[in-house]
Amino acid sequence: MFGQFLNILGIPQPTAAAAAATGHRQQSSTEETARRREQILSLSAFLGTAKTKRSTATRVVESVRQVSEVTIWSDRRCPELLGLIIEQQLPQALHRLLVAAPKTAESAAVSVQVLQTLSIMLDGVADVGFLHALFSNNFVNQLIAAPVDLDNEEVLPYYVAFLKALSLKLTPDTMHFFFNERMDDFPLYTTAIGLFEHPDSMVRVAVRAITLNVFRINDRDALEFILHAPQCAHFWEQIMQAIKGACDDAFRILVDLPDSAAAAAAAAAGNGGHASKEWASVDLILENHMGLLAYLNDIYGLGVERINRRISIEFSERILARTYVHAIEVGWRAGASPEETLFMQVVTLCISHFFAIIRYSPLLIDAVNALFVYSGSAARQPQEQEQDNPALDVDRMLVSDAYASDDPHQLAPAPRSLNDMEIAGGSTTRLTHPFVLSPFETSRTLTPWLCTALELLSNKAISPTTLARSVLTPRRMLRTRALLESLTGSPPGVADCRSFSSNTSALTLSHQSLAHVGTSASNGGQAAAAPSTGVAQLPPYTQAIAASMVQVLADSPASHNWMTIDLAALLLVQLTRSSRGGI
Repeated sequence: MFGQFLNILGIPQPTAAAAAATGHRQQSSTEETARRREQILSLSAFLGTAKTKRSTATRVVESVRQVSEVTIWSDRRCPELLGLIIEQQLPQALHRLLVAAPKTAESAAVSVQVLQTLSIMLDGVADVGFLHALFSNNFVNQLIAAPVDLDNEEVLPYYVAFLKALSLKLTPDTMHFFFNERMDDFPLYTTAIGLFEHPDSMVRVAVRAITLNVFRINDRDALEFILHAPQCAHFWEQIMQAIKGACDDAFRILVDLPDSAAAAAAAAAGNGGHASKEWASVDLILENHMGLLAYLNDIYGLGVERINRRISIEFSERILARTYVHAIEVGWRAGASPEETLFMQVVTLCISHFFAIIRYSPLLIDAVNALFVYSGSAARQPQEQEQDNPALDVDRMLVSDAYASDDPHQLAPAPRSLNDMEIAGGSTTRLTHPFVLSPFETSRTLTPWLCTALELLSNKAISPTTLARSVLTPRRMLRTRALLESLTGSPPGVADCRSFSSNTSALTLSHQSLAHVGTSASNGGQAAAAPSTGVAQLPPYTQAIAASMVQVLADSPASHNWMTIDLAALLLVQLTRSSRGGI
């Protein structure tokens, strides 16, 4: 009767064949479970006493591989077998193989398989109870501290991958398994940072990922250890030394390269291969430099303020003050040697990387204040400039004159952005001169500076207020400020405090002067499109920079290469247009 009712409803009835198939599957599953149980017992009996020898290495490797297979199967099909794996101490057997393995080819193969099996277990097992049992009793730290042969190129990648897999399991609930507060030890972190400067780039990338996974937990006790423990204090210095080392390494290669004429002669003679290799090395160094800055930006993006403040203090003291500011001070001064000028050029290019990548506003404010805010206290005096070549210093004298303004809004000292920073007597180190170069400088000097200026103006993490205090004040900033002050009913005098009308003809740019720029042999004699407005409303220092860019574009014949001319045109547009937008 019930079957007829199901037929009326259109519900198919289970047939005898279907019922038999279901029973067969259940029987097969039961048999498979029993087989897996026997496999776990067999693996435990063998691996518990196995030794890594040439005669047994193959069997040991295969048995270790089967551990990962049976673990993943148990997690997906029969979770109760995971308890048997823990009960039979298979993880401890894997640890014993790592510890007891001698430094032979056979032991290396076993170590690789053990590390790979552990990584598979961490990545593939979803059972929280199994993972907690694997981590408990300080066992996870014993695995990390196992004496693995890190000098073996086959073992090292798998060990680092294992550490990375562990770091992905870090949560506020599992942090206590990794960080032993009583012993004041954090093996996962200390082991990882010990490989921070490893020659293998893949290892370095993995180490950065591990540290980011540690930082993002933002555990109070772990942060205290990370920031203040003696075994961790050197890590922050290592990061800064690596950034500084990239500048130094690039300079050491470039300073030994021949000049352009000698390089062209060598290439014509078929001897330019060495120079090509050196340039390739410089590219790799600069790529690593950008990777380090991207790593810092990733740390800043985690929002862990205690770490952000520590990095900013270290960067401001070791990189901003001792490298950026110092290199520009030395390379810009009168009588600087060619080597000092070259180092300034390299550092300026590295500064452009900084403004292109970093998006942490407090550090950016410090960098802008140090490099682009004129303090007015130690500018080059005209008497010093007269001792130099007058033909090369005419524009610099005009730029210095542009800074000789009595407007307190232009030369007021910039506020500090890191309240806890104690550098150079408690104040942010600044350049003792405007970060402005003469248009008569070579393209080698001007191009890195143009890159830096463009990246600065394109960085949206730098607030308009910070830009308005710098020597690069875009015209759009003045327009926005005037509009806001008109809406708020500010006195007319305040609205005009940033305007400037120079009596110096070299700094007053008219529509006609802008309309005749850009003709050069490098661009085929085609005139560059002139901006629709002059720059006479810019502040004096920004107007001087714009005048320098106009001079670069107007030189005929061209005194700079096409890349420098294009960058100068882009900077001129950025400074003189009235609205912000992409180029």
